[in-house]
Amino acid sequence: MMNNDKDHMNENNDLRILARPYVKFILQGEPVDPDLITEALGVSPARRFKKGDTYGKKGNKWTIGFWSISSRDMVESSDLENHIVWILERLEPVKIS
Repeated sequence: MMNNDKDHMNENNDLRILARPYVKFILQGEPVDPDLITEALGVSPARRFKKGDTYGKKGNKWTIGFWSISSRDMVESSDLENHIVWILERLEPVKIS
């Protein structure tokens, strides 16, 4: 019975990790230039692409620009507030004139 309890505890821990919340901040749209955003914010994105960049085996082209940061692999907490704070700490110091 001990093995079953241990296995059950491991499964619960795995589920908590999989179900852990995260926060994304996304800028997307036709005029979005991810290089300008990265330069202005001084923050490296989790994902980025420019309008016209290709993707997939068929060489499809993005019709919009996209820039995002995410707390997903950066914050090990099940408390959503910690993820929000992590995002805000990256964005709040930035002053664009």
